[in-house]
Amino acid sequence: MLSKADRAGKFLMRIFLCAAIILGTMVQFVSAATQDLSYPAQLVKISVYGGERNLNISGYGEGSALNTWNSNGSTNEQWRIDYVSSGVFKIVNVTTDKLVSAENNSAVSNAKCVLLNDNGSSSQMWNIVGVQQDFLGNDLYYKISNYANPDLVISYNTTTNAITLKTYTGANNQKWKLNCDGLDGFAGNCLVQEGEKAGTIGGLLGETVYVSNLSQLKSALLSTKPLTIVITANIDNCNSEMYDLRIEDNKTIIGSYGANRLTDPRLRTDDYFKEEAVSNNIVIKNINFNIAEREDVVAFAVYGSRNIWIDHCSFNCSLDLYYDEVGKFIWVNRCEYASLDPDFVTISYNEFNHRFWGIAFGAKYTAEDRASAMYNKFTSVVHRAPQLGNGTLHVLNNSYYRNDSTLYNDGYASIKCGAGSAVYSDSNRFVGYRKESSGYWDMEVTVDSSASFIDHGSYTNKGETPVSVPYKLAAPTDGSVATWSPSENYGYSIVKAYGNNDITVFCDNYSGAVKNFSELHYINHEACSNYIDSTVISPVNFAFSDPDNDGDDTVDTGIVDGGKYMIKNVNSGLYLDVAGGAASNGTNVQQWGASSSASYNTWKAVSVGNGYYQLYSQVGDGNTYLLDVADGNTSSGTNIRIWQNTFCDAQVFKLEKQSDGSYAILTKITNNQSGLDVESGSKSSGANVQQWGYAGGAHQKWIFEKVN
Repeated sequence: MLSKADRAGKFLMRIFLCAAIILGTMVQFVSAATQDLSYPAQLVKISVYGGERNLNISGYGEGSALNTWNSNGSTNEQWRIDYVSSGVFKIVNVTTDKLVSAENNSAVSNAKCVLLNDNGSSSQMWNIVGVQQDFLGNDLYYKISNYANPDLVISYNTTTNAITLKTYTGANNQKWKLNCDGLDGFAGNCLVQEGEKAGTIGGLLGETVYVSNLSQLKSALLSTKPLTIVITANIDNCNSEMYDLRIEDNKTIIGSYGANRLTDPRLRTDDYFKEEAVSNNIVIKNINFNIAEREDVVAFAVYGSRNIWIDHCSFNCSLDLYYDEVGKFIWVNRCEYASLDPDFVTISYNEFNHRFWGIAFGAKYTAEDRASAMYNKFTSVVHRAPQLGNGTLHVLNNSYYRNDSTLYNDGYASIKCGAGSAVYSDSNRFVGYRKESSGYWDMEVTVDSSASFIDHGSYTNKGETPVSVPYKLAAPTDGSVATWSPSENYGYSIVKAYGNNDITVFCDNYSGAVKNFSELHYINHEACSNYIDSTVISPVNFAFSDPDNDGDDTVDTGIVDGGKYMIKNVNSGLYLDVAGGAASNGTNVQQWGASSSASYNTWKAVSVGNGYYQLYSQVGDGNTYLLDVADGNTSSGTNIRIWQNTFCDAQVFKLEKQSDGSYAILTKITNNQSGLDVESGSKSSGANVQQWGYAGGAHQKWIFEKVN
């Protein structure tokens, strides 16, 4: 253990190293062909508000107009964001290497946004500023304003898909998401109980720096600025640093094509000295991790962090397999000094070779530690590939090879479902697994008695010989059957576990670090379309209709996003009312007479897309309590009440306009089959409001009266 003086000295050294990189080693990166870069730059899709459409191009020539298009996996919809100066960027189209520009280099209102070669004009530069945050406080939507005229932002016409510059009003058609190309799973843009979460972007909106030795690497990792850190040389003396390969917030660490090896590193997201908070929003990409000298090395330790993506890396160990070793390739666990569980981690397109312990996830509470392990290749990784204790894990399309005859394969599981875990296994493939024979046996999956597990479409060839014909994996009988599905949270594509172009072929071709631009692919790229067997559509995306191009959906529903209304029952002429005006969880909702608006009979409609709304009662502060279906029950007769935001479908309603101008208030939890209903069709004040199967009766129809 270091003394207090030594710790103080190391703290000062960290400050000095951060200053060194700021003053001496940062190199500004400006436009070059993506294919010609020395490393795989992090590309993004620039997505429209609430939908699957992405910023795209109408042609390849000079002056070609921009548009939006449904996601199609082509490089036309891939963009590189180049740092110019603090908050100022160039946006480069990957297909053409041309920049997003104002037409004729003139940043005036209604100017088209087009592709132009880099000509140095300030109208080809952009400020990218967050305008809407998710529940973690991370930027979910951005406005992209022109550097030459910051009052003008990139806007799209939802009818024609034309992209122009317009004065910023905060309309939805001026808001954009930045989603990293290839990122799926919990580290990506997803929908969870707390609400919609922004995807991990790492150091995307920061400077790019190049490092070639351990000192420079440490300096860059400890910088408090967003950075993309490119490793340009093999660094084989990482073992000399025991404590301070800590990664600060908002970093992308990328290995170059030519040299990208880190030998015996101990990258970590917490502070060994317990003086600083844990770090979040980190991307690790295209690095060769090499375990060569010490069996206790954890190549990358994620303690209590959120939004971590480990992508297209190769993890190798040249040491003997040994079940008593304590090292792992990746360890995702609780940060005890900060009392935080990790959350929102994706480990995808990696290659893991020859280690007893592979990847371990742990947490204290089951509500967090949400993770995805996707499209990875495991070769002779005996145990924990991965393992989860507490939390939720999606294990999708990984290939597993047991080709080492060592005794230590025996009885240890590739996928270990530990206490308190919920694991969804999806189309994985197990190759070379053995049935019990002469004391040798292999385990694909083990499940703790308190865990839940389900498998869809996985195959194994577990038999007396490694060449036995594959057959569907039989789910373990321990534990319970998992009822959670990742389709509730994000979209993804599935490759068959066995057959033509199956997951073994895909992972052999596309998992692990790469040596040139053409080798790096994701399942959503055009080049990989022949591998896709089925696709799960993301629940985040919804159709956004705006015929009058004013940035909201008022033309379609007649309901203004953020508008306040008294809501009158057609049958009784009485209004939706919070009993006694009590601003507390569980207060009953009834109908009551009124001649004017008051907090207890006024509701704010907040659009969540596709005709769905949350209805906020104006009691209390007007932003805390929502119309709520009690306990999320789907039965007819379930009571309607108010409750604070729980980020669930029990508080989401579809406002479906009827032919007479009234609305059905349909409940999303019943898939719009039921709606708000006055009990027994009563016309009396105080009659209860409940959920009931929708039949179109007058007592189930409501008139929205705008309150000024």
